[in-house]
Amino acid sequence: AVGVRPRQALYRAIDRRVEHMFQEGLLDEAAWLLESGAAPGSCCGARAIGYAQAIDLLVHTQQQGHQGTRQGGEGGEQGQGLAATADDVRRAVAETQRATRNFAKRQLTWLRGDATFAWLD
Repeated sequence: AVGVRPRQALYRAIDRRVEHMFQEGLLDEAAWLLESGAAPGSCCGARAIGYAQAIDLLVHTQQQGHQGTRQGGEGGEQGQGLAATADDVRRAVAETQRATRNFAKRQLTWLRGDATFAWLD
């Protein structure tokens, strides 16, 4: 179909994009949302794919009482405050990747079922 990558290529691109989001400071942005008073799941931003997983990770980290740098994992250490373990960050990345792939799959299913769109091979 024109404009649609093969599924595996799309999923690889999604996985890379999610890794990039975490490396570029998604946890810091999610922490800012929490510090601004947004409770987990309380607003569109806190429910968005990526932010929801990052906020869950930060809340879990706070409950566990891990101290250190806020941005743990593969993007380098940034910001002072609570730190997630590398395993926790990997789990959040994997969960965000899974949620994003599932969302993309639902979008493609919806588009294929809409007669407004003509798919070209």
